[in-house]
Amino acid sequence: MARYKDKNPEEKQKHAYNFLLGRGYEPHQASAIVGNLMQESYAHLDSSIVNSIGAIGIAQWLGDRKKSLYKYAESKGTEATDFQTQLEFLDKELKSTGNSWLSKKKKESFFNATSVDEAARIFVQDFERSGETPEDKGYKKRLEYAEKVYSNF
Repeated sequence: MARYKDKNPEEKQKHAYNFLLGRGYEPHQASAIVGNLMQESYAHLDSSIVNSIGAIGIAQWLGDRKKSLYKYAESKGTEATDFQTQLEFLDKELKSTGNSWLSKKKKESFFNATSVDEAARIFVQDFERSGETPEDKGYKKRLEYAEKVYSNF
């Protein structure tokens, strides 16, 4: 398996985008996800990043979700900091029916979104749950990144 740590940011973004397309996401949904991940883990999608409160990876998993990521990685024989493992886990989280934190209604909202902007807004509010408001710089960056991914790929 390729190691994405040493590749340029655009290659990792494109890999994540294409991975999501391969898993059945529409281009605007994949762009919304990757744009949000860029805000969480920088443009180079740093899967080894740990923030000040212990959240890790490209989606900054914390608490029970972080524990689930570690269990998932262990079941695959990989590290929780592996980029590909994190992409697969993110997909699993979004499509799983057993997540108490992500209701069926919220998932349907994301999967029924019709634009990059709408999907990016839903993703930050319901999946990332960053606490940012639409007026916050970080929130706006997510939307900018999502639009950039959509136009680039």
